[in-house]
Amino acid sequence: METIQPIEGITPGALWNTLYVILALCLIVITVYKVVEIVRKERERRQENQAKGDTTIKGQLSQITKKLDAIDSFMQETNSRFERDNRRLNNLEKQQDEMTAQVKDIRNGVRALCRSSLAHLNHDITGNHVETLKEASGEITDYLSTLV
Repeated sequence: METIQPIEGITPGALWNTLYVILALCLIVITVYKVVEIVRKERERRQENQAKGDTTIKGQLSQITKKLDAIDSFMQETNSRFERDNRRLNNLEKQQDEMTAQVKDIRNGVRALCRSSLAHLNHDITGNHVETLKEASGEITDYLSTLV
């Protein structure tokens, strides 16, 4: 059985790790963007409140509580998205492993067919190689029996 060789040192595991890092960086950028947006809105609200004269501590605390609730909600949503994406990645890894096994089976079948074709050609050309034909027939029979 042959194993699939990585392409110039790049392995599927390294690709998945790179994808995880990219996703994490995207989440960090989104989180920072949302925090900056919330801070900007809070500054605008404070300026409006100062213009209205609402500078009581109770009013400010209620506004801060609302903002913290918004941040908490955003973080929960982000975590659920990350978990969903992680489940998808795990499913893709399982599918990749299954497909790799299927490719190996197909390679073995093609190899057995090529050997039998070569043995048959040699037999047709020279009239010899009966034993090689029997071995090739056995290989194909073994391969077909694993498919069922």
